[in-house]
Amino acid sequence: MSNDNDLSGNGRGVALYVKEDVHCSLLYVDSKYDDFVVLQMESGVDEKLLIGIFYRSPNNSPESVRSFFTLLNLICSKFNCRKILVGDFNFTQIDWASVSGTRSSCSMCNKFVDILQKKISNTTCSVSY
Repeated sequence: MSNDNDLSGNGRGVALYVKEDVHCSLLYVDSKYDDFVVLQMESGVDEKLLIGIFYRSPNNSPESVRSFFTLLNLICSKFNCRKILVGDFNFTQIDWASVSGTRSSCSMCNKFVDILQKKISNTTCSVSY
């Protein structure tokens, strides 16, 4: 499943490959932000799991970053189920080892961390180099 929001032909976007026998549906989320896919799948009896895939360019405009934050807040508040949100967020100034106490000089980074801390109860972070 992929988004088809980027019609500029520059090759950007995100995709999520789902095995044929996995029952899921692509969710429509009204957003000015383009580079994301959100789907919902059955995760047990009467339980659903939302999976969101995101890409945020390090060169995004301030308006695009605001749209990204609005999208994250909307997804966290609109869908009442467990969520897995992954992607390339490109907030390189965040020191994930000390994120709980140290503030960055980057205000957008601090806003991103604030959203995560307010909306997500269990967080993990994997950094690969």
